[in-house]
Amino acid sequence: MKDGYFLRFYLEPRQRLEGLPGEEWLLRLGRELGLGGASVFLASEGFGRDAVVHSERFFELGGDTPRVVEFVVEEGQDVQVLAKIRVSGLRAFAVRFPVCFESIGER
Repeated sequence: MKDGYFLRFYLEPRQRLEGLPGEEWLLRLGRELGLGGASVFLASEGFGRDAVVHSERFFELGGDTPRVVEFVVEEGQDVQVLAKIRVSGLRAFAVRFPVCFESIGER
């Protein structure tokens, strides 16, 4: 088992940075930093600080719901990721908490 951090970023829909959607920019950052992997999820419904409800409906696919990007990183990598995001101009709500993790089985 390794000690590290779980990072979750909630991104505004249709946000772009360096010509990429925000979630793709974060995935590229993760690869550049040598992180072990990442996942992107589309929220089906939610609201943020503005209290406006955003929802994916059948007729609105590709709509305005938040994108969620998750990383599980080793200790120290969390600081790198957060520092890069802070200076990038990306708008995100970040959650970080300590975890223990391991890879199971062959890759």
